[in-house]
Amino acid sequence: MKQLLFSNTKLALSALLLNIQEVAKSCKFAGVIKNTVKTALFLIFSIFFAIFANSSFAQVNINYASGDVISCGAVDGVIPNLTADDDTIAKELRCLTDLEELKLSLYRIGLCTSKPDATNPASDWATKCVFIMNKATPLELTLSKTSKNSIDSNIDLSGLNEGTYTHAVLLVGNTLSSKVKATFTQKFVGKTSIGRICYTISGGVDPGNSPTRTNLAVECVDTETDVITNGNYGHSSKEMNFWGTSSPKKAAANGDDVFLMLNATTLATINTSGKTSDATMIAGILPFSSTQTISANSTSIDIGFQLTDLGQIKFSTKSECSDSNRSSLGTTEACIATMKNYGVGFRVTVK
Repeated sequence: MKQLLFSNTKLALSALLLNIQEVAKSCKFAGVIKNTVKTALFLIFSIFFAIFANSSFAQVNINYASGDVISCGAVDGVIPNLTADDDTIAKELRCLTDLEELKLSLYRIGLCTSKPDATNPASDWATKCVFIMNKATPLELTLSKTSKNSIDSNIDLSGLNEGTYTHAVLLVGNTLSSKVKATFTQKFVGKTSIGRICYTISGGVDPGNSPTRTNLAVECVDTETDVITNGNYGHSSKEMNFWGTSSPKKAAANGDDVFLMLNATTLATINTSGKTSDATMIAGILPFSSTQTISANSTSIDIGFQLTDLGQIKFSTKSECSDSNRSSLGTTEACIATMKNYGVGFRVTVK
């Protein structure tokens, strides 16, 4: 492995192979450079702000009010019985499973010696952060459990000074596309059929909190053969352009800040009446769990994205999906409105 070299108070990059690799089920984050890790900077940039643990339940109540969304509790790849209140909108019925794939447009990765401005991070991140990746045209990534994406040619570590780093910046496009498939013990309602295997429909769009059945972004079937026969298992997308307030900022209890951005230097303008904005990007300001030091002894940086427990399933028992309106379909627990990413799990490891 080629090394990071220290010279004149700078970390000079002789050459370093950096890969973004998905997180295999057996290890939350797949190491990019497979050596003993000395320091781990564990970051979660989450649109809905949470860090999750995998757990197993005999039965899972998916009614949601606030705080962390719980795991769906899959055991050996099968989600056990779920319980959901009737007449409940999709944002109040959720649980988490694994993403199969995540597509994102990656513009910037930065390491910061202090937190950028809390109101508009772009106003001072040029002086507080070193962008080890900085692209005008984004790097289009498809992250999965079986693929590896090399970004070595897009990384420049030459600007990193020896010193202490407290935060990271991640700038991505504001549309994220997810591919998710889940197997349940119960039957759920999809767009045109019902079944125990549910998956994202290619080209599907998040239908909101009270969807009609024709707007569901998920199909449910009985067998894997049905999935293949249907031929429509693919990525569904969600455009992030409104947090529900007049502010482009959404703050997390764990210290993460997420901003809707017009571009890499300007905050988005929010249209509260239309519940939208002119956002084209999302900036995440991510505090390290503890301050990290880059020294003359530092030799490598690993970068990884998380897929485990970052697939959010949103259910609906409202209107057309209510218990009474589903009764003609047989025994089902709910409609599935959408299956999508619950944010972007991101890790940097300095050795």
